[in-house]
Amino acid sequence: MPNRTDLGPPPETMTWGKASPVFIVAGIFDVLRLMCEQLWFFGPALVALYCADKVGDIAVVGGLLVKACIAGAAVGGAYGLPIIEALGIVLAIAVGFMGWLIVGLMLIMTNRRIFKENSVNIIWFAGSLLISEIPFVGTLPALSGTLFKMYRTQIHKEKAALAEYKKKSEEARIQERQRQAAEVMQMRAMQQDQEQAMEEEAEAEAANDESYAEQEEADEEIRVQTEAANDDDYIPEKRYGT
Repeated sequence: MPNRTDLGPPPETMTWGKASPVFIVAGIFDVLRLMCEQLWFFGPALVALYCADKVGDIAVVGGLLVKACIAGAAVGGAYGLPIIEALGIVLAIAVGFMGWLIVGLMLIMTNRRIFKENSVNIIWFAGSLLISEIPFVGTLPALSGTLFKMYRTQIHKEKAALAEYKKKSEEARIQERQRQAAEVMQMRAMQQDQEQAMEEEAEAEAANDESYAEQEEADEEIRVQTEAANDDDYIPEKRYGT
């Protein structure tokens, strides 16, 4: 029996679990961009940590060398602040653009629906690049924040679409069961009508056979009576002697 209520496969739905790899990548690039924007602070600090790690194993003068590393990094950072700050801005712009490209490719390859179902997301995603490329403002997690808004809208819409699909599917199943029950009842009624027609036909044939037998019996009785009457009226032929 063909299924007349086929709604097709359920619609695809996005979840926060499925979106987590994109968020991880976006978060990494947001942190890297923040560190580049604040290179005037993180740069000397990383240099000091690296220097202290290298000279920390020297037992005799290790303490003095560690202090010298920290002091040298602080002085270098103070005097080289304009250069370090400019370098950090350039690196932040490069890192932000690279992160935007990688996340965009991930969205296109794994979740193109986020742009197809809501074209406004294209504007939001392009805006995240603009925000991340503005010096100092780029310290904000623009990419992760934009992705959160885009995914929240998509998840809400697709959950609503899935709920609507389930509702229609349940209604279709109920209608299909009702249709099948109506067909079964119709078939049973047709079968009962056929059986009743066959019984009436058999009864009619039986009645015809009985009527035929009675007619034959009546004809036979008339024939017998007729023959008897003929025998009573028969006069033997008189014979004359010579």
